[in-house]
Amino acid sequence: MGSRNSTSFPQAICDLKDKNILSTDLSGKVRSQNISSNIPEWELDLNGTGLVITPLSTKNCVLVGTNNGKVHLINKSTKRIISTYSDHLGPISDIAIDNNQQIFATCGTGGRITLRKIGSEQPEWVLNPQDYKSDIEYVEFSHDSKTLLASGLHANVITIDTKSGKFNTVWPIDKGLALKAKWLPKKNYFSILHPNGILSFLEYKSGIIYKIIRSNLPSACDFEFSKDGKRVLFITEKGSCSLRELPVAESILIIRPDGKVEQTPDFYFNVSKPKKEKSLELETFLLKYQDKVSFNESGFLSNSPCNQQIATTHDGALRIWNKKYGFLLATIAEKLSSDFQTCRFSKDGKSLIG
Repeated sequence: MGSRNSTSFPQAICDLKDKNILSTDLSGKVRSQNISSNIPEWELDLNGTGLVITPLSTKNCVLVGTNNGKVHLINKSTKRIISTYSDHLGPISDIAIDNNQQIFATCGTGGRITLRKIGSEQPEWVLNPQDYKSDIEYVEFSHDSKTLLASGLHANVITIDTKSGKFNTVWPIDKGLALKAKWLPKKNYFSILHPNGILSFLEYKSGIIYKIIRSNLPSACDFEFSKDGKRVLFITEKGSCSLRELPVAESILIIRPDGKVEQTPDFYFNVSKPKKEKSLELETFLLKYQDKVSFNESGFLSNSPCNQQIATTHDGALRIWNKKYGFLLATIAEKLSSDFQTCRFSKDGKSLIG
């Protein structure tokens, strides 16, 4: 087990709202001071170098992880340590707090991942490296707090159910090396930074890649998304940064019955179809459903403007076929909460409504 050198130094965070800096040092102290002052307002002895500082935005508290594997919950108002957790044998590499500020997860270079409620002495669950067989350094909650994304340098990328602690390996290292994984803001899909500055975008349950960006930054070692998810900041080992606009990848527009609009990437084009579905032929498919609908019934079938593709919804799924040869091109979506009943190509043939 091990961690990158950049995570083994004292840390500092700045609170612009309170005009305050919270920092740690090699002597084992954590101190708070005003931005305009060099004199600390208060300091505490942690008996270990603080490597990770994570504030609780809804409470006047902060979590500090140290090089001796301890995590301290500190009340900044009373200037006291509320609780100390000793779940890890190695230095703390990351601390993540869910959006509801109710639970937090910690991981260390010893490979253990722990989740507990704020203020609770007993963890909800613990994962050891022999359980998931990888070297996790980073953890991050999904926007709904239901899933924890865990990754590390050249390690498997896993997702963990926050309630049960059950994990799923969504990106094994035999598919390609990973440096770090992060959720896209307010989305149910994530990105992995690979060596040579390659950023892949994946659906979190299946691990299907739907988009790849090549940054042309071979030494890229970290990245951050903007809050709106429209930009990504690449950080390199040389200390330089590069801010990039993210291309629009959400090609499917969903209009819900309540009028709410949602966009999603087109995962279905990237799914490997089972052999049974690949062998489907248009003529056979239409004959199967001829008792249900007429071949020319307008709602269930649509011809593309170029007259080369046909879209169907006869079986409740939205499918595209090659019209001339009759083979299936793609299943756009199926087995959703309700069946597709109609479909229509746009006049320019670039969009399909289902």
